[in-house]
Amino acid sequence: MPLALAFAKEFPTIGLDVDESRVAELLSEHDRNREVPEGEVATSSVTFTSDESCVADAEFIVVTVPTPVSEDHKPDLSSLESASSTIGTQLRRRSAGSSAPIIVFESTTYPGCTEGFCGPIIERESGLKSGEGFFLGYSPERTNFGDQAHTLETIVKVVSGQTPEIAAIVADVYGRIAKTGTHLTANIKTAE
Repeated sequence: MPLALAFAKEFPTIGLDVDESRVAELLSEHDRNREVPEGEVATSSVTFTSDESCVADAEFIVVTVPTPVSEDHKPDLSSLESASSTIGTQLRRRSAGSSAPIIVFESTTYPGCTEGFCGPIIERESGLKSGEGFFLGYSPERTNFGDQAHTLETIVKVVSGQTPEIAAIVADVYGRIAKTGTHLTANIKTAE
């Protein structure tokens, strides 16, 4: 939620959530997770929706889904898989002539997951090639629920992109919301 509100101060922003009850709460200006001060949702320009079609023509997509670890210390990638599949499906519906979107993952995961797990799912579902029809980026979340000491206002945001050009765009976009700056890594794996 804080990330969406921060982006909305600089860019038109749509917050997509598959949980329709959560969207309804946010539309009525209630944040059940209490991640932002009361009233901040009401004053934000974020558009909240559960309509996945909003992804189809988005230029910059940020994925922030949970990636819990099981008792045997294995990451549960089901939410990443679902989000990647949804993005791919929606990109298939993209308007002709639209530029290739940049898809930045923030979910905590292992090195190689963005390009080796998420990218291929998006390729399969969209029929597009990663690095041509869409581009990938990664920026680790680096904040914890309820942690007021480490917020977007206090941390340096680590950013990366699939190519140097995409990395520069990701750094520029995040640089507009990260109050203490960004740190551009050499590649996505390093950021992961």
